Amino acid sequence: MSMNELQKQTNANIQAKANLIWEIATHLVGLFKPHEYGKVILPMTVLKRFDDALKETKDAVVDMWKALLVMVFFVQWQSVISIIQAVSILLN
Repeated sequence: MSMNELQKQTNANIQAKANLIWEIATHLVGLFKPHEYGKVILPMTVLKRFDDALKETKDAVVDMWKALLVMVFFVQWQSVISIIQAVSILLN
């Protein structure tokens, strides 16, 4: 592929991404003022990029997150039980 063809392909790819961003911006009309679009579009674009890049591992990450939440809940619950036991010992 020649340098010229590569440059045309890169420009087309950038233009496609820009068109997608502006298409999203048209859906924001009424929800946000035009000067606020950048505060919404850029973060959503980054989140979409992360979602696409991590798609293969998403299910495993979500499962791990759920497991960690259960563990944190269990540890916190154990702490609450310990505190209740300590208070009951002090009151007796």
